[in-house]
Amino acid sequence: MKHKAACTLIALLLILSCSLIFDFSLTNARAATFSDVHSGDWYYEYVERAYGLGLMNGTGGTSFSPDGTLTRAMFVTVLGRLHGVDADTYRPSSVLTMRL
Repeated sequence: MKHKAACTLIALLLILSCSLIFDFSLTNARAATFSDVHSGDWYYEYVERAYGLGLMNGTGGTSFSPDGTLTRAMFVTVLGRLHGVDADTYRPSSVLTMRL
């Protein structure tokens, strides 16, 4: 369980590090109110920043699940949001399809 939580937090830190490189602004940031993230938690500011930038929305209406697992799908979603991919207009393509 500790390994999964550590991996999740490392991934979150990597994503937020990328947000610093791309110089995202928090001028229109949203405020997060998650019942499982408290101001005394060491990751509080990271969660607030990820939510404020619109990179992560949490795992439920009022939960973020900081001890949960960051799935591959969640990670790809965050990467897409970092690069401004509009999920509504995205058309999937099969990159793995090869013609011989």
